[in-house]
Amino acid sequence: MWEIATRAHYGNEHFTIFPEALVSRIFKFATEKGDWVLDPFAGRGTTGIPCTYLGRNFTGIDLYEENVVRAQNNIAYAMSEIYKSNEK
Repeated sequence: MWEIATRAHYGNEHFTIFPEALVSRIFKFATEKGDWVLDPFAGRGTTGIPCTYLGRNFTGIDLYEENVVRAQNNIAYAMSEIYKSNEK
């Protein structure tokens, strides 16, 4: 059994939020670096952020434009954090 705390990433609440740690574990088992992951419900970037950290490619779509914009912002923030940590 996995124990993973739930939390909203970067302060965003969403009705389908799930922990990035859970997604990361699944991607580590099911994909390799450079693989593509599709998220047809990319409301907040919860799938795209772990893809960014793990070196997976990502395509996300959502019915609502505001969710796409929010996901893009969250993923961009995650990418900036990676680059900041790599500069140290």
